[in-house]
Amino acid sequence: MQFSEEEVDIIKEILEEAPDLLNGLEDKVLTLETSASKEVINEVFRVFHSLKGLAGFGNIEPIVRVAHALESALKKVQEGHLQLTSELIDLLLDGADFAKMVLGKISEALQKYSQGFLRVDLENLGTDDLVKSVEKLQTESEKQQPSSANKTTPEVVLPEGFQEEALTDFISELEENIAKAESSLLEHESKADQALLNDVMRAFHSIKGGARLLLSLPMSEEVANCASYIEKISHNLEDLFQRATKEGAEFDSDLAFDGIDVLRNIGSCLAKGKSLNASEIERFVSRLLSESTSLKASAQQIPDEIFGSFEAFVNIATQLLEYIDFLVEDPSQDKSQIHRVADP
Repeated sequence: MQFSEEEVDIIKEILEEAPDLLNGLEDKVLTLETSASKEVINEVFRVFHSLKGLAGFGNIEPIVRVAHALESALKKVQEGHLQLTSELIDLLLDGADFAKMVLGKISEALQKYSQGFLRVDLENLGTDDLVKSVEKLQTESEKQQPSSANKTTPEVVLPEGFQEEALTDFISELEENIAKAESSLLEHESKADQALLNDVMRAFHSIKGGARLLLSLPMSEEVANCASYIEKISHNLEDLFQRATKEGAEFDSDLAFDGIDVLRNIGSCLAKGKSLNASEIERFVSRLLSESTSLKASAQQIPDEIFGSFEAFVNIATQLLEYIDFLVEDPSQDKSQIHRVADP
């Protein structure tokens, strides 16, 4: 696999956060052998769910696939449709080891990395085999379930308190990333630095990822509306700063600061359970989308100074071609002049 420079920055953050998730996971899984309590199952479920989301931010596909498969299996355990067998416990341990192995390989590759694309050999690690083993276990369990003509598809049940905990974590991370974006932007105002713009972009990227994770969970309509606005605003702000870092495009710092204020207000509404001022947010979103569209349009246009240079080049080239035709057609002219034109 290969990762872009932007993904490398995200992956570095993942390598810092992942150990906190994985530490103690093996002990929790082993505890299930003697005491398969609902609380421990919930904890293990949350780890694999968070690991999937974290790896998804950095496009670390092998971990995403394995974590998703194990998360699905644990969900069925919660629903009572899958037994927590020793085979499943072994697969959970294998999943934890697999995640550590993949992150270890990426960490090793980063030690030799300087710039450009980061290339990591994540093939032939047994990803498919591990995922298929988990899926096979679930399929065999489904076959053992009694069939019924009136059987209905059970509602997906997340661990008790999972949504509330996810919302609390999101609000906390939102506040941290907003503060990070604001401080980096203020520092950039006084001391222009590309690295600071990268920090702002990463902060908005993290906010966007958290909002998308929240939107994937069953939440109230009010929470879903807040998360939707946060995702849309952070996505477009990230896009603006990505253009600034990649293409050197100018950005409206006032717009960015206003966006930070809007995100902070939405976060406050989430935390306090207040209603949104939807009309005010919609006005800002329209302004943000207009700026984004304008930047995209300008990026497709040839700047006047470049167009002027190109036009001058065409004129000179045309004159040279006419001169060559004149030399070729007029027998009285010195043909050596053609070589001078071809190799000035």
